[in-house]
Formats: sequence, C-alpha cells, structure tokens
Amino acid sequence: MNDHSFKVKSQSGKGVYEVKATPNGMTCTCPDFVYRGGKCKHIAATRYYLEIEKDTPEGIVTEKVHLTYTQAWNAYNEAQKAEVNLFDELLKDLVKAIPEPEQTIGRPRLSIHETLFCAIQKVYSQLSSRRAYSLFENATERGQIDHAPDFNVPSKLFKNPEMTPILHELVTLSALPVAGLESDFSIDSTGFRTTTFGAYCEDKYGKNKEHRWLKAHLCAGVKTNIVAAVAITDGNGADSPQFGPLIKKTATGFTINEVTADMAYSSHLNLQAVANEGGKAYIPYRKNATGKIKRLISVEQNVSLLQSQS
Repeated sequence: MNDHSFKVKSQSGKGVYEVKATPNGMTCTCPDFVYRGGKCKHIAATRYYLEIEKDTPEGIVTEKVHLTYTQAWNAYNEAQKAEVNLFDELLKDLVKAIPEPEQTIGRPRLSIHETLFCAIQKVYSQLSSRRAYSLFENATERGQIDHAPDFNVPSKLFKNPEMTPILHELVTLSALPVAGLESDFSIDSTGFRTTTFGAYCEDKYGKNKEHRWLKAHLCAGVKTNIVAAVAITDGNGADSPQFGPLIKKTATGFTINEVTADMAYSSHLNLQAVANEGGKAYIPYRKNATGKIKRLISVEQNVSLLQSQS
C-alpha cells in the first residue's frame, strides 16, 4: 500500500484487489468495477472504513487515512485570477434563462435579468449594498447590464417571496453543466445566522437578544461539490422532510446512482424516494429501527379511495 493505492481482500478471501485513489475518483481491479463501472464494495470499504495500524509503546493503535493530492498550482493560479471575470460572464448568461415577465400597463419596470444579476453579484462580492453599487457601474461599462440600478434594488429583490422559486431554479440551472460528471450525491443541512434579532424572546422571557437563524438543506455532488438542489427553512426546520423534494428536484437534471446522508434522514419514505429515481440510498438506520414498514396512504390516495367507495 502507498499513499494512493490500497490492497483490499476479496470476499472469498482467495485474493486481493487494488483500489487506487486519483483526483478524479477511485478505481478498482475487481470484475464488478471493470465491467459495470461505478463504486464497488471495495471502493466503498476504502473510502469509508479504511484504517491503518501503527505500533506504539502503548500497543497497536489505528488512525484514519487522509488522502492527499499534489496541487496543480499553475491551473489553480489561473483559475483564481480569472474567477471574478468568469463569474460575471457566466452569471450574465445564467439569468437570461429566466423568462422576462410581460408588462402591458404602468411605468416600465426594472429588467428581472438585470435585477437578478446585480443582486447575485452583490452577495458574491460580500459587499454592502452601497459599496456594491460600483460593481453595477462596472457591469454597465462592460455591457453586462444596460444601466446600474439603485443600490437598494438587491435588498428589495430578496424581500420579495416571488423570487424564491426563481433563485431555486437558478441554483439548479447552474449545476447542469456538470450533469455528465455527477451521479453520486450527498444530502445535509447547515445553519446561517441572519442580521435580525428575535426580540419576542427578550420581551417575554427577559433573555438577551439572539440572532435569527435559517437552515439551508442541500443536495450536492460528491465529485465537484456542485449544489444540485436547495431548500430553505427556518432554524428549527426538520431535515428528513426535505430529503424527498431535494431528490426529486435533483433527478430532473441528473442521473442518480447513489445518495448518502446521515441518520437524521433515516426513513422508509426517503429510501423509497431514491429507489424511485433508480438509485441506492446509503443512510444509517436509527437505533429503534425494526425493519417493519408502516403502510402510509397519501392524501391523493385517500381521495381516490373515498371516490371509489361512493
């Protein structure tokens, strides 16, 4: 075994297979990988369970193996230097995929393409609305937008609930260029602190002000880390109910082979959601799992059942 090559015993114990780790993924010499492709059980064992033993004065101890790769510094430097310019050009083309609403009466509205462009550019830059205004002027000079809107436009856009499905659609569209590379996904959630405070808690219970939190539920590709689907809930939003919709949304643009998630997503419905899309779910069972499946009837099935009985 070296830093990027591992020997894994066959299940029969009569031989070993070589698993190699490369920047593009892992390969194996077993027949399953050679003829079928995708991850075999030897790659899965190497990725998730591989450990090494070391002799120490205290005895034999095990440590997790951390795979490292040589950085391609030339490519990295060029990508970093061109990132901002490439982002603006790609963003300009991305927002054009959103249909422009037709206006028949009233004062001319701001273009939704330009409004989205400026709002997303502002978030990407991590600047305040006023400081980001110079970016809008630069985009006007480069011909990416026709004119720079007021600096308050991004804030107004994000307060408009009608923009939520549009932003979700942009996330999905931005991931499609790597659809040919990604077939394995991972689902998890993370919290984001907002700049607003929950004053109700302070007034009622005399507690200190606390920032309000939001939770982002993501389905991301394991190779490129691209976000294929996203859902936003309040800080106490449950993880498991978001699993099915994320899988369904991801399947509209990607072929799903495997989906991994932690125990919080362990349910029959979530396992079935992946199976419905032709994939396999790898989710640890809860401690109280029995293997028994309760029959669940949806609202639509209830309506159909009542209609058939009437």
